[in-house]
Amino acid sequence: MTLTLYHYWDSTCSMKVRFCLEEKGIDHEKKFVDLLAFDQLKPEYLSVNPNAVVPAIVHDGKSIIESTVINEYIEEVFSEVPLLPDDPVKRAAIRALVRIEDGKMHDAFRAPTFNLMIKPMFENASDEEIDRVAATHPQKWIGEYWRKTIKSPVDTASVDSSFNDLRILMKKLDLVLEDGRPWLGGSDVSLAECSFVSLVDRTEYLGRGDLFDEFPALKEWRSRLRARASYAKAIPLSTHRMFAPPKVRTLQ
Repeated sequence: MTLTLYHYWDSTCSMKVRFCLEEKGIDHEKKFVDLLAFDQLKPEYLSVNPNAVVPAIVHDGKSIIESTVINEYIEEVFSEVPLLPDDPVKRAAIRALVRIEDGKMHDAFRAPTFNLMIKPMFENASDEEIDRVAATHPQKWIGEYWRKTIKSPVDTASVDSSFNDLRILMKKLDLVLEDGRPWLGGSDVSLAECSFVSLVDRTEYLGRGDLFDEFPALKEWRSRLRARASYAKAIPLSTHRMFAPPKVRTLQ
């Protein structure tokens, strides 16, 4: 069986699937989708993922999209190294955590990522170019959000609000870990770690790793996560970053 991962190195959703694949030790091919060159809007990739976002996998000729769904699929098909426990109650608790990442964390990272990472890459683009690219995205809200962000000044209020939302989320995770468990799902790494691996990387990359200092149990969890070989393989090398780390502490 062949498995191909379509990804972008600095994509948080791509990180969670890369971490899952590495934790399970699954052989796979990686195909880089350059979001800054708009490869996601080209027919070749749209035939894999018509939503024009990453990641996606193709397994034996069949496309699977949406990062959480992909990880669930990988868990079902490649069961030799399980990332969900046998106990259905514990599985449900892990899936509830994954839903928090899928919604709350993904949303919270949007404003900092677009304003502080993506916006500077297009500061020399013309309004005509920006409008043309935005209009071609099959998910109209993404195209419009991208267009508005690129054309507008940095939205410091939204960035600050997003970091406050991350604090609330991190507090919830800290409470989960306060019973002494090493991992979010209990005694073993699970799909919850796959989902929240980007919480560590993106927060640190945005210059806000200090947020973990407010949550002792979560900070220890971060240290354990970063020590895993799969973490080093899941996050981007410095040469694969979108660009140099942004300086955001002045935006607080």
